[in-house]
Amino acid sequence: MITLINPNGIKTKGLQVQGGYPPIGLAYLAGQLKREGYPYQVIDAVGLALDNYKALSRYPHIQQVGLEIDDIVNLISAETKCIGLSAYFSSQWPALCELSFAIRKRFPKIPIILGGEHGTALPEESLKTSPIDFIALGEGDETILDLAKADYKDINNIPGMCYLNDGKLVKTSPRARITNLKEIALPDWDSFPLENYFSNRNSSGTDRGRSMLMLATRGCPYQCTFCSNDNMYGQRYLERDPVDVVNEMELYVKKYKVQNIDLCDLTTIINRRWGIALCKELIQRNLNITFQMPTGTRAEAFNQELAELLFQAGCRNFAFAPESGDNNILKLVKKKVNLEKLEQAIHHVINAKINLSCFFVYGFPQDTKESIRNSIRLARKFALWGVHDFSISRFLPYPGSELSEELYEKGKFAYDEDYYLLPVRFRDNRAPNFCDNLSSNYLHWITIYTYINFYLLSFFLRPHRPIINLIAWLTTGVETTRYIKLLANKISDQTGWRVHNYSKK
Repeated sequence: MITLINPNGIKTKGLQVQGGYPPIGLAYLAGQLKREGYPYQVIDAVGLALDNYKALSRYPHIQQVGLEIDDIVNLISAETKCIGLSAYFSSQWPALCELSFAIRKRFPKIPIILGGEHGTALPEESLKTSPIDFIALGEGDETILDLAKADYKDINNIPGMCYLNDGKLVKTSPRARITNLKEIALPDWDSFPLENYFSNRNSSGTDRGRSMLMLATRGCPYQCTFCSNDNMYGQRYLERDPVDVVNEMELYVKKYKVQNIDLCDLTTIINRRWGIALCKELIQRNLNITFQMPTGTRAEAFNQELAELLFQAGCRNFAFAPESGDNNILKLVKKKVNLEKLEQAIHHVINAKINLSCFFVYGFPQDTKESIRNSIRLARKFALWGVHDFSISRFLPYPGSELSEELYEKGKFAYDEDYYLLPVRFRDNRAPNFCDNLSSNYLHWITIYTYINFYLLSFFLRPHRPIINLIAWLTTGVETTRYIKLLANKISDQTGWRVHNYSKK
């Protein structure tokens, strides 16, 4: 038997837009084991204690979410032959590393395996700074079955693994990308405390009721230098059969009374024909649910037909992520965005009455005041065109990305707790700046200035929107936009009060 553990999560205190979500990667692994009849145990440290927060000593505004370490270790079955830990985000690594030492103390002879994006991006560093024995690289759906077939023995002979031998990193034979998504079992959500997530109102998009995470695709064909996707999945992009996607949605509606689906793909729609087929299948089934694409999708596939079909199928929120309004920056970071096609796609989506967000990144190493000015101009256009929400992130060198490796070689950062917590240190004035041409203070204030430009212009041109959205939230509990989600979470953090009514979608 293997014990699969979702370690404690990390969140920020105060203006919190995102929280802890069910670990879909771990659920897929459990699904594989369940289908093949192998015994396993799941410990979801986040889902079992969503209301247990503990501030980090060095960063009081950053909180660890989930069970206490001793409680996690006490839940591990005495019959387990292997312990699998998952770290999707590097911000989880400090807590996970501490947990691994506690596990090793209690189970000195049981192999510990790390899976997920963090270990794949930084295998040697992860192994050298923890008692973890092996790292499963890339997708783990086939690896977990090979481990089970081997009864969790001779792990150093299983493809797609790595380990240390006399302090040196050794990789087993590489594992080929999964190409037939029909062969992958559905996630085993029965092993996770879903009702805790539902009652805690956790959604990666806006809150539209009982929400479930899903994947409709795997991978991304693009090579953005700030993204670690290529390191995890390669460049092959795979789409599931639309019928299979809707079958899974229907299962969750019937089994868990789900009202909304969050498609958390790296990029959901690249192929217009596939997107149209998915919409038509959803319309035909008439599941009476909404769905969102909160992580974003590509603009190039969009025309008016696709946008209108998405709305008819129940899509209510998604995002485009041009990252910059400067063509030179887009070229340097290999973000293949055609800004003219982006404008056309935005008009299609707004005309279809879908709530649209657009995402920027400020502080790329090559950013200049001119490139930022071009981004501000585009942000103003977003407001003029009717975009509903807008978000700016500070550039961070994500582990495994091309830019991360370049900056590490230049000595711009070290692999330590400060680095791992960068994604949740956005309120910390000490957070490092990786831009050669702009100061951290400039980036801070120009970010605020850009937000003011977008939202003041947006509300001035469409003053009815925030009023309608606020009334909708107060009367139905549905968060139609990200700024309503921000408001709802702020009120909840301060008072504990939330609207509890989902009479409309």
